[in-house]
Amino acid sequence: MKRLSLALTLLVLATICASAIAPLAMHAQQAPKPLKEIVYQAFSDDTKGLLALKKGLIDIYVPHKPIKPSDLQALGLSTTKYRIYTASGGICVMLLNPIADIGPLGKLGIVTDPSGKKHFNPFAIREIRFAFNLLINRKYIAERIVGMAYPAFVVLSPQLPYYDDVVLSVVKSMGFTPEGNFSYAKKLIYETMENISKQLAKYGYKLYLKDGKWYFQAPGQQPTCVTIKIDTWKGYVYHEDAMRYVAQELEKVGFCAKVIAVSNAYAYRNSKDYRYMHWNIYTFRRVISEDLLPIWFVDGMYWTYTSAAFPAQIRNYLKAIHDKLQEEIDKLADELEAAKTLSQMLQIEKKLVRLVMEQSIAIAYVNPLRTIVVSNNVHDAVIGWASLIWNPWLYRVAWTPSGVLRIGFYSSEMNLLRPINPTIAMNWLSTARILMPTVDVGTFPNPYSGTLAPLRATWSVTSAKLPATALYFDPYTHSWISVAQAEQKGLLNTTKISKEHIVKITYNFILGKWQDGAKLQLFDILLWLAWNLDWAKKTGPNDKWGFTNFWQHPIAGDAATMRCIYGIEIVNSTSLAVYTSPECMGISNPNLLAEEFIGMVNFWGPRPLWPWFPPELMMATGYLLIYGGPVSHKNYVLAGAVSKTTARIDYGNPECVKDLVAALNKIASGEYLPPYAKATIELAKKYPVIGTPNIEEAAKALISFAQKYGHLIVSQGPYIITTFKPDKIVYTRFSSYPRTLASFYSELKSFTVTLASVSPSTPQVIAGKELKILVKLNEKIVFPEEAAGVKPAEKAYVALAIYSPSGQLIAKEVGKKIAPGVWEIVVPPTVTAALKPGSYTLSILYGVSQSAPLKKVQLTLTVLPPPTPTKTVTKTTIKTTAVTKTTAVTKTTAVTKTAAYTTTVTTTITKTIPAAAKTVSRTVVSTVTVARSLVPGWVWGVAAALFFIGLGI
Repeated sequence: MKRLSLALTLLVLATICASAIAPLAMHAQQAPKPLKEIVYQAFSDDTKGLLALKKGLIDIYVPHKPIKPSDLQALGLSTTKYRIYTASGGICVMLLNPIADIGPLGKLGIVTDPSGKKHFNPFAIREIRFAFNLLINRKYIAERIVGMAYPAFVVLSPQLPYYDDVVLSVVKSMGFTPEGNFSYAKKLIYETMENISKQLAKYGYKLYLKDGKWYFQAPGQQPTCVTIKIDTWKGYVYHEDAMRYVAQELEKVGFCAKVIAVSNAYAYRNSKDYRYMHWNIYTFRRVISEDLLPIWFVDGMYWTYTSAAFPAQIRNYLKAIHDKLQEEIDKLADELEAAKTLSQMLQIEKKLVRLVMEQSIAIAYVNPLRTIVVSNNVHDAVIGWASLIWNPWLYRVAWTPSGVLRIGFYSSEMNLLRPINPTIAMNWLSTARILMPTVDVGTFPNPYSGTLAPLRATWSVTSAKLPATALYFDPYTHSWISVAQAEQKGLLNTTKISKEHIVKITYNFILGKWQDGAKLQLFDILLWLAWNLDWAKKTGPNDKWGFTNFWQHPIAGDAATMRCIYGIEIVNSTSLAVYTSPECMGISNPNLLAEEFIGMVNFWGPRPLWPWFPPELMMATGYLLIYGGPVSHKNYVLAGAVSKTTARIDYGNPECVKDLVAALNKIASGEYLPPYAKATIELAKKYPVIGTPNIEEAAKALISFAQKYGHLIVSQGPYIITTFKPDKIVYTRFSSYPRTLASFYSELKSFTVTLASVSPSTPQVIAGKELKILVKLNEKIVFPEEAAGVKPAEKAYVALAIYSPSGQLIAKEVGKKIAPGVWEIVVPPTVTAALKPGSYTLSILYGVSQSAPLKKVQLTLTVLPPPTPTKTVTKTTIKTTAVTKTTAVTKTTAVTKTAAYTTTVTTTITKTIPAAAKTVSRTVVSTVTVARSLVPGWVWGVAAALFFIGLGI
C-alpha cells in the first residue's frame, strides 16, 4: 500500500474533517420516515466492500484500513456521490517497564528476578525514559509507516479542539518536535549511561560501551548486551511495523533491541513477573469513541497516566519507591476531574501534559485514523466527530428512500464469534456495533453540541439529605429495607456519608415495551437493580446469588455505581430517584454523575438504573451460573476460560439458548424464583405504582421470542434482530418502539457556524497599541436536512490565540458579539507591548460553543516597532503670586534659544492667596518654536546635578 506524503495526508484530513459531524448535504425528495430495516453485511476485504458500495448493494462501508479519496477514485467511485468521514482511531502508546530493585542499586537500574538473576533495566532511570521519548520521530511513524495518521505526544487526538494550546505549546517548550531530536537524545542517553556506569562500578557491576553497544555484567554473571525487548501486537502497522522502526532507532543509540510480535501482546506481558525483564516496552491503543470532550481530556488522561491505570506490578513498584512525580500526576489527575469550568480543566491539563512527558512511563506516539464511506443515498446520517457511526442516533434518525439502510463491514469489524451477554455486552466495540440498533441506553452524547442528550430518560440533580425512608437493598437478607434499617445494620457507613455532599438524581423514564411484547415497567427497573446489587455481593459460602469472581459481574468495571447507591425513592409510575454523592462516585459534574447510572459513556456496558435486557432473562442467566445448563449439562460463566465442560453464556448461541429456554420454563412454572425477585414482588405490593409483577408471563414471552427468532438478544430499542448469521444480520423495525422520528429531530436539531470573513485578513499592529479583529460567522443548520439554511450566526464561541515563531502560546482573547453574525476580538495594548517586532501566528477559533469541536483559521500577525520618540525641550514658566489687598506676581521663565524647531513648552503658574488660605496651581501646555541647543551635553549634566543637589535629592 502506498503511503501518503505528510502534506497530502494533512490535505486529505482537512478536506475530510471539514464536515466531520455534518449529515450528508443532500436535499431529500420525500418526507423522512423511520427505517423499516437495517442490514449488516460482512466482506472479506475492503475492495469487495467498496465495489458493493459502487454497485448500490450497500449504503455505508466500514473498512479495515483508512480509505482516502484516491482509493475511491481508483475503483471508479465519485467523491461527489460518496463521502469519507474520519475520526480518531485511538492513540497508540508505549508502556515502559520501570521496575527495578528497591534501594540504591535499583536507582541505578539493577533488577533481581525471582530466580536471583541480575538485569539492568535502563527504563528504571527517568532520564533515559525521557531521552527515549525525545528520540522518537513521530512524524516518520505517522507519515511513512502508518499512513493516514497524526503524530501523537499524549493520549489527546490532534483533531480535538484546544489541542494546540493544551499539548503542542507545552511539548514544544520542552524540546519535543514531531521529527524527534535524535542527536540530543543520544547525547543524554550516553551521558546518563556513563554516569550510571561509574556508580555501578562501586558495587562491582560493569556497564560499558563496546563496538557501539552497551553491555552489562553483574558479579558472577556473563556480560550481555543491554537489550530492549518490545512486546507488541502482530499484524498491525501502528504496533508491529512502528516498533520495528523504533527498534532500529534504539540500536543506533547503543542498545540491542528485540521485537516480540505476538497475537496477544497483553497475555505475553502478564505471562511472568515483570522483574524477569521479558518485556521493556509494551504497546497498546487507547480508544475513545464518545463525542464528549471531558471524556477525552479527563478520562483519557486518567486511564493512561495515573497509578490506577498502570498494571498492578508497576503501580506497586512506584508506590514502594515513593515516586514523587507519579504522586503529583495522580493528584493533578484528580484535580482535573474536579475542575468546575472548561478553562480550569484546560489549565490543569497543560500542567498534567508536562508532568507525564517528564515521567515518560506511558509514551504516546501515533494517532491512526478510522474512516467510513457513506453514499448520498443516506439522509440525516448523524456522524459523530469521535464516534463516527458508533452512536445510537444514526440508527434512530437516518433514512433512505427505500426504507432500508445497508451497512457493509470488513469481516473483523463485525465479529460474531464473541459471546453476547450482560458482561460482554458492549465492552467490545464489535459487540457494541451489533447491539447499537437494538439496545437503547438511557442517554448518549449529542455529537453536534458535545453535551449529553436524553434517549430514554431525563434527569435533574439537586442537593439533598438522605431520607431515612428511602429504599435500600440488603444482599444479606435478599430484601428491600429502609435506609434507617440499613444504617442500623451497618450496611451504610454513616460517618463517611455525613461528610459527603448528598445529591438526589431524579430520573423520568420513557418506558414502552420489551421486544418480546412484555410491558416495560418501573418494576422491571427495580428488579434489574436488585439482580445487580444481589449478585454483586457474595455474603457467604452458602450464598448462591453472588458472583464468586466479581469481575464477571456486568457492572464490575463501574462498581461505584452500585457501591454509591445510598438510597432509592419511588416518585411515580415513570420516575425514580437515587441518592448518592460526588465524593463517592468521584464525579463532580452533575450531568456526568446522572449519566453514570443510566448511560454508556466511558465504561461501555449496562448500568444499574436502566435495564438492557428483561430481568427474567437475568434470572435465567443466574440459573445457568448456579446450576449449569439443564439441556447441555455444561457449566456456564459470563466471562473467562472455556473448556469442553464450561461455556460462556451467549444469547446468540443456539446451544446456550436451549439451556436458557429450559431455565425460563422453570421460571414460567414457578419452580425457580430467586429471593431478590421475591423481595421485589413484595415491594410492588407496598408500592403498586411501580407496576404489576408478571414474571411467569414475561418468561413465557421470552420463550416465544426464542422460538421465533432462534436467539435471546432481547432489548427495548427500535430494531429486533430477525436474522443472525456469521456474515449477515438483519434488524427489523420494532412496531411498539415508544420514540418518534419527530422527537429525535427536535432533540438533535443542530447548527454549525461557518466563517464568512476575518477582518483585517493580514493583521498588523504597532507594539503597545490595541489590536481589533472582526470575525463574521454564519449559522448553518446541519440537522435535519429539511431545515437546512444559512443566516448570520446568533450564538457562537470565538477566540483568538497568538503564538510565537517557536509555537508557544503567548496570549488568548475571547471575542464579544457586537452585531448579528459579528464578533469583535480585542487584544489590549498591554499584550502587544510585550511582542517584539516580527511575524506571529494568529489562530482564530470558532464553534457553536466551547464544549463543541472548534474550527480554526490561521493568519500571520505582523508586529511593527513603536515610532521613535521625538526629542523635546521643555520651557517652564513659574509664576508665584501673593494676594492681599494687592497681588504681587513673580514670573520666572527659562527658555533655550538656538536654531528653530517645534517643541512643547510647559508653563506652571502658582498663586498663593492668603485671604483665601490656599495655593492655586495652573499648568499651561503650548507648542512653540524654539531652537536646538548648542550647549554641550556635559554642561547640561553638570547643571542637572547642581539642580538636584540644590533640592537636597
